[in-house]
Amino acid sequence: MRATTENGSVVELLQDGTWRPASPSAPPEDAGFRGVQWGASRMEILAREGRSPDRETDRVLIFQTRLADLGCEAVYILLPDGRLVRAKYLVIDSYSNDQRYLATYDSLRELLGKKYGKPTEENTYWSDELYQDDPSNWGMAVSAGHMARYTNWYIGDTHVLLYLTGNNFEISVGVEYGSVKLREVENAMDESRTLGDL
Repeated sequence: MRATTENGSVVELLQDGTWRPASPSAPPEDAGFRGVQWGASRMEILAREGRSPDRETDRVLIFQTRLADLGCEAVYILLPDGRLVRAKYLVIDSYSNDQRYLATYDSLRELLGKKYGKPTEENTYWSDELYQDDPSNWGMAVSAGHMARYTNWYIGDTHVLLYLTGNNFEISVGVEYGSVKLREVENAMDESRTLGDL
């Protein structure tokens, strides 16, 4: 939570209940993704990108791009009514050594920390502990679906999620951004559609 004091300075509320000066790099509450505000239309996204998407459906626009010297897809996810609700960078570089995916995750975590500060929450999950005590095989653990990592930041209305997951020996690293307020709308619309199908 952010607030403006009587003298005009911006402060943010920490989890322990104390206030600190807000980071100058912190985005406004409706920051959105790649300069596109949450709730923006398909046309606003296309205008901001300045080009046609590489792939698209009714609810998804995908653009090839680079982020931190990584090959990525910038994925915009729309509500059924066409408003931007979520988006993500999906790393598309592939490595023969699975350990490099962990290094990519760590590199992105460091960059996101520089921009957004200390994460709100960090978790590593193990569904199978076979490699848990052997960090040299953690890449294999991720690819087999035994281990996953998630780091979260909440910045105003934006939830930022860095993730490292795997299954069937394929690993996914990405950074997902989403509007907290519009996510509730998305969930309600999806539920309504599902109920209509029953």
